[in-house]
Amino acid sequence: MDHIQPIIYDVGMNNGDDCEYYLTKGYRVVAVEANPALCQRAVLRFERELAEKRLSVLNLGVGAKPGRLPFMFIRQTPF
Repeated sequence: MDHIQPIIYDVGMNNGDDCEYYLTKGYRVVAVEANPALCQRAVLRFERELAEKRLSVLNLGVGAKPGRLPFMFIRQTPF
């Protein structure tokens, strides 16, 4: 029987640094991120891990009840 690696759920993946950490430790990772731009960056950054099925990137948000809401970007200005 094959050894099944534990799964880490990274809710709020952001730039993917936590995903990278857990992947290097041998975990499989399910990353959840509401920002579509960050998901696209993760797809490029983790191309190999996605192909190896060690990582899944889900572009969705988590809320108190089911439904759809628009994703809103807030521009930050340097201080």
